[in-house]
Amino acid sequence: MRTLISGGCKNGKTRYALKLARSMGAENLPYYYLATMIPTDHEDTERIIRHQQEQERIGFQTVEAGKNILKAIEGCDRNGSF
Repeated sequence: MRTLISGGCKNGKTRYALKLARSMGAENLPYYYLATMIPTDHEDTERIIRHQQEQERIGFQTVEAGKNILKAIEGCDRNGSF
């Protein structure tokens, strides 16, 4: 299952997405976080680093795809690897 969560910046999408994925997922399947933010300043870069650390801590593999998002999604094969 793929779920898209969209919205403006700094509104809690990441925390919501991670919580939702955990509540929906099976324990034996991998979790991916598709990160689409393209940093434009130091604050953005710091936010990306915080998100990556949070995602890794709770078991998500981050896929950075500021562009070509569909190609990044298609890159996931049936074994759950990119």
